[in-house]
Amino acid sequence: MTARQSVHGCQSFSSSRRHRPIPRSRSALGMVLGLYGLLYLDVALRPAEGLPVAAVGLAGKVLGPLGWLWLALSGEWPWPPVSSS
Repeated sequence: MTARQSVHGCQSFSSSRRHRPIPRSRSALGMVLGLYGLLYLDVALRPAEGLPVAAVGLAGKVLGPLGWLWLALSGEWPWPPVSSS
């Protein structure tokens, strides 16, 4: 068994695939979702003070998909999606 093979004889995930950088849009999306998660945790711990934060979060969850739908229906969304490779 070589150093790159696991117990079952398969190559490990890191050695079997080449490294692909994460697109900036996905990095930004991950950051936004993480920040939403922290704010929702704060609202869950202190519901009486969290109404404004929850309202902004709800507005973002509703208006974001509506904005995407508007772009897709108007033809401004790039079809097919641009690949990162």
